[in-house]
Amino acid sequence: MILLVDIGNTRLKWAQSDRARLFDHGYATYSADSIHNDLNDCWGRLELPERIIVSNVAGPIIKRAVSKWVLEKWSRRAEFITAEHKACGVTSAYSDPATLGADRWASLIATHDKFNEPACIVDCGTATTIDVLTTNGEHLGGLILPGVTLMRRLLTENTSEIGGATSGGTSLLTRTTEDAVAAGSLYATAGVVDKVMSHAKATQGTPVECVLTGGDAELVRPLLIQSCAYEPDLVLQGLAIRIKDDQ
Repeated sequence: MILLVDIGNTRLKWAQSDRARLFDHGYATYSADSIHNDLNDCWGRLELPERIIVSNVAGPIIKRAVSKWVLEKWSRRAEFITAEHKACGVTSAYSDPATLGADRWASLIATHDKFNEPACIVDCGTATTIDVLTTNGEHLGGLILPGVTLMRRLLTENTSEIGGATSGGTSLLTRTTEDAVAAGSLYATAGVVDKVMSHAKATQGTPVECVLTGGDAELVRPLLIQSCAYEPDLVLQGLAIRIKDDQ
């Protein structure tokens, strides 16, 4: 059994793999202050894995904490993936490939493998990332903006007369300040995604698949012009494909 791990800025997701499928999925929120106890709660009862493959975008402190826990618990070394110039049929657009987030790289690999057509990959997490991929696996680049929840927090914490945003509805024009903040963050995100989708279609001259992932994906999905595929475990899928490519 191989343990696949996706560490975001606020959430930890994992699944086990027998090289043919993913199973026993799990997720949890975590904090740097309690990461040791959080990992005990998440993985303390798992059987000894053969390998632990990790995508981490939470920084070196979390990387060290996870490495230490895995070594002490299982006498294994966690393997942290980094983006490469080319792997699994995908070629990075970055001049320094290692600076592309490991989660974005894994998502590109998973999307190319699953859809094998032009795609726009949107990860709605703490940050919203958008990447465009051609049929032949060429990464055309992407962009990053604050995620829906972060956008709301930045606005409410840095203004004096705007209260905390509620979950809000999906009306474009709202009638309370709180709902205006909630709707504004959603439509701002959806507008950027639609713009990138339009650009990708125009430059590639063909329909482009929109693939959504991340914790806030289901909030953004109904507001997009084009229907989108929702893949909640896209990063984990990419990790599974990447390790099979090594064999």
